[in-house]
Amino acid sequence: MNWRKTLVLLSALCFLLSTICPAQSLTDSALRRGVGARSAGMGSTGTAIANDGTAVFYNPACLTENGFSLTMGNPDTEQKVISGNQTFLKLGYLGYGNWQQNMITDEVRAQAISISNRSSWLSYGLTYKMLNWNINSLAGNGWSTDFGFLVRVTPQFKIGLQAFDLFSSKDHLAGTAGRIGFGFAPYDGLILAAGDLEINRQGGNIGHLGLEISLVKGLTIRGGLDGNQSTAGASLDFGVFAIDYAARFQTNQTIHCFDAGIKYLPENKRPFSVIKPKEFALIDVAGALKGGRDEISLIGGYNPGLDSILSQIRAAAKDNSIDGIMLRIGGFDGGLGGMAMVQELRREIGRAKEKGKKVIAYIEGSAVGDEYYLASVADKIIAPPGAAIGGFGKSIAIIRLKGLYNKFGIEWQVLKQGEYKNAFDPYSEKLTKAQEEEVKGLVADLYRQMLTDISTDRKIKLEKIKEIGDGMIFPARQAKEMGLIDQLGYYVDARKAAAEIAGQKGDEAKIVKPEEIQPADNFWAEVFGVAVIEIDGEIVSGAGGDNFLFGGRATGSETVCRYIKKASDDLFVKAIVLRIDSPGGDAIAAGEIYQALDYARSKNKTVIASIGSLGASGGYYIACGANKIVANESSLTGSIGVIGYLPVYSELMKKFDVTAEVIKEGAHADMFSGLRKLSTVEMDAMMRLQAEDYNEFIQAVVKGRQLTTAEVKEAAEGRLYTGTQALDLKLIDQIGSFSDAVDLAKKEAKIVGEPRLIFYHERNPFFNFGEGMADTLGLRNSFWPGRTSLN
Repeated sequence: MNWRKTLVLLSALCFLLSTICPAQSLTDSALRRGVGARSAGMGSTGTAIANDGTAVFYNPACLTENGFSLTMGNPDTEQKVISGNQTFLKLGYLGYGNWQQNMITDEVRAQAISISNRSSWLSYGLTYKMLNWNINSLAGNGWSTDFGFLVRVTPQFKIGLQAFDLFSSKDHLAGTAGRIGFGFAPYDGLILAAGDLEINRQGGNIGHLGLEISLVKGLTIRGGLDGNQSTAGASLDFGVFAIDYAARFQTNQTIHCFDAGIKYLPENKRPFSVIKPKEFALIDVAGALKGGRDEISLIGGYNPGLDSILSQIRAAAKDNSIDGIMLRIGGFDGGLGGMAMVQELRREIGRAKEKGKKVIAYIEGSAVGDEYYLASVADKIIAPPGAAIGGFGKSIAIIRLKGLYNKFGIEWQVLKQGEYKNAFDPYSEKLTKAQEEEVKGLVADLYRQMLTDISTDRKIKLEKIKEIGDGMIFPARQAKEMGLIDQLGYYVDARKAAAEIAGQKGDEAKIVKPEEIQPADNFWAEVFGVAVIEIDGEIVSGAGGDNFLFGGRATGSETVCRYIKKASDDLFVKAIVLRIDSPGGDAIAAGEIYQALDYARSKNKTVIASIGSLGASGGYYIACGANKIVANESSLTGSIGVIGYLPVYSELMKKFDVTAEVIKEGAHADMFSGLRKLSTVEMDAMMRLQAEDYNEFIQAVVKGRQLTTAEVKEAAEGRLYTGTQALDLKLIDQIGSFSDAVDLAKKEAKIVGEPRLIFYHERNPFFNFGEGMADTLGLRNSFWPGRTSLN
């Protein structure tokens, strides 16, 4: 039987039973027959359509509909038959109701609290009512409970079921009763038809029918049958404030009622249902990707953050109504850490596939290198004719600015601890032979990882992938013949392919935007949480913040230490995940954060470090303060060493005929002036200072990683490693993504159920002008005397 036949039968049944209407007692009115002007105007229907606070009465399962409301009114404005008042509140999945009805000398008062939850197409809820009454001069009180269910058969058709007073105290007003109802909203909800059948154990079943029509935005009219009584009503919606009116037409009189209050009940663009179109969550990956959160600046524009995209994928995987993921790949660039970001995305998509989600990759324009590496994880790849595919080679370009600065008359003095520490430094000379071997090792490992994964994903022999994996690109048609893509087509073809792969042929999949994804988290199980504290960008002392003019982000040690203490003192936080995407920074700032983690451990908090695209130098220093470290195969980490810079402007001054007269007390008072090079004595002093920081760094690794000093020194010297290499050297504990780090934190902290993720974020500099204009513009002094960098 299809839903149309079901609708006709339910309507006919309700109509027939509407002729059976016993005399209404006060008990029936207060606990059975309905409340609220909107419902009253529709014949007291509400079991499947009560989306505001009156769901507390009709069906608590309806509280899972979107929005909130607070309404107040009365059942009989002129108090012809019944006097009283009613107040209803809907706040998310929670509801509260308070209503009172009087008839002659009899009185019934009720207070109710409702909770609800949903799982895909099914919602369910519970109402607990506290009752007081005075009937025939007999006073009493008690409690009772209602249970409700709401089934979304299609996005337009719902069926509700409510059991009244299923459990109650010994003293109660009425026996167990029930309601079954439907709601049907075609034409994008402009029309709403509803019907309820009220079933009483004592007999006297009652039918309710209602119809609602939205004439224009903000004006709705309605009518219905409440048993053998006809009803009518209307609503005026002034944004968040609404007025509802209803009239009950009895034999000799008309009863009027009004409700008014705040209502914000937005339409659910993707109502969950049993019968629905195939839905694919749209995940866009394009632009200049960066580790961490999204970044917005006036000049740099918008740069999507890896963690933001990962959260979208996680949400889609938890949304039970999502059938798959539409991965739309535009041109993107992640820089040196781009491959690690792609691996994070691939792992998260892999988790979604394990939950039964299908994945379609649609290539907009081209998929070269990391772009194709990401696309290859999909079940099916679609690219338009003429798209460039391939480019599997790996290369690292190290830009040296030393010669450019020399032309301007600026010379950089580079001070370092560690033979390899300046391998990627823009102010140093070209690579030494040892440094060149280090970089070649990095590139070779990244290249091997990419080819191996693509071979596995596309089911192409590794030997064949190696043949074409020399960086060459191919047109889409040739790429299809080579097995690199599955279909030539455009976005509409990708949507058709998505529907087909999900089992719906001859149609297009419905695309769900990230903001429309609704993960079905069971929040009742989420008692204990995992705090996520981000080390994003350069590590500095103080508060840190965003450079809203040019872009970029700095993590302040003061802020992070405050977050660590706050999370450590929270009884409901069982573990801390340090999410690290940082090249390093100030040595003292990194040391402060490292030390703050001792406090977390003293509070018995499990600390897990998750290295994203880059966790090097000071970023790795901090990671060593965690109980365990997780990184991707191609995450760049290590770089255990110290480096510092001092510019000398003397030649620049000569070019512009600028002179300086220095008057000083103390032979070394002007050593940081930039007017001259450091003397041998001064250079020795700076190197001793760096050596102390270097030794502190090594000992932090020794303590955190439980290695010998000799082992750490062997792995140090400023060498940069991939995650795979770092695992072999015991510098990390596990290969994995952020989600793997959360799983590890859950395991180590013995958290039962799905933990809440509690993100700690630094303030946005757009609203944080008190930190000083130099910091806001990103002009923090990098050459502060006495400070060295773990960059």
